[in-house]
Amino acid sequence: MRQILERLEADLDPADPHDVTVLAYGEISAALLVPGLEGRVCKRMSGFADHAMAAQYCELVTDYVAVLRDNGVRVVDTEVVLLDRPSRPPVVYLVQPLVGDLGNQILHTASDAELTGSIHTVLDRVWELHQRTASPEVAIDAQLSNWSFTDPDDPVLLDVGTPFVRVAGRHVFDQEILLSAVPPGIRAYYRRKGTASEYMDDYFEPRLVAVDMLGNFIKEGAVPRLPEGIVAANDWLSAHDLAPIERAQVDDYYKEDAATLELFLRVRRLDRAAKRILRRDYDFILPGRVKR
Repeated sequence: MRQILERLEADLDPADPHDVTVLAYGEISAALLVPGLEGRVCKRMSGFADHAMAAQYCELVTDYVAVLRDNGVRVVDTEVVLLDRPSRPPVVYLVQPLVGDLGNQILHTASDAELTGSIHTVLDRVWELHQRTASPEVAIDAQLSNWSFTDPDDPVLLDVGTPFVRVAGRHVFDQEILLSAVPPGIRAYYRRKGTASEYMDDYFEPRLVAVDMLGNFIKEGAVPRLPEGIVAANDWLSAHDLAPIERAQVDDYYKEDAATLELFLRVRRLDRAAKRILRRDYDFILPGRVKR
């Protein structure tokens, strides 16, 4: 596996990845289908200043997966591969089996009862993590699109690339990895404002996780399912003595979230364009136009 990924990196131009199949894009990652590793998804993570930063990230992902599993969250098998590259910063690949029955698909195909069950099951996992008293605090991005529902009663989490871990209220994930994807001047602004920390803090609040989950219905083109999704989420929130969610709150939250991510993507494109002009390496794979 390592040799295949090393050959991929030797030939890959992230600024123009026309020779690789991109299955999906994250904010700082891209999920690739790699010849020779059929049946697997290779999630490419970049933005590491040096080997020490990348190694620390690998250890954090491994520990995060272990804590999630110890607390009842099924996580897809994930192999963490750190690649040092000559004259360039390292990259990390999270290699996972290619699975089906993804949540973004069941948003369109599930019955009302199945959709309600999926929402309740995922939010139960969120609550179990929220109730932990041991250090560190951990949370998950619970959007249905981040899960495989081959077993609807015990779904499998796929997205562990951004470990939501806090110790004494401080995030363990090095947010410079996120900020490395934007130009230095804007990076300093984001750093001062604490944008990354604020964004990640929401995932430690179960009600906001539910709002975010519902907002993802809009991104996935499943707006007609939102009314039943809101009913299901509110049933769960009521059982946990949390305030109900109104449709306007979902719309407002999604609009703000989408605007934040769209701005982040635009400044990354500016950074890519500047590096092309200066003939410098660019190390992130960016999507084209994103429908939000």
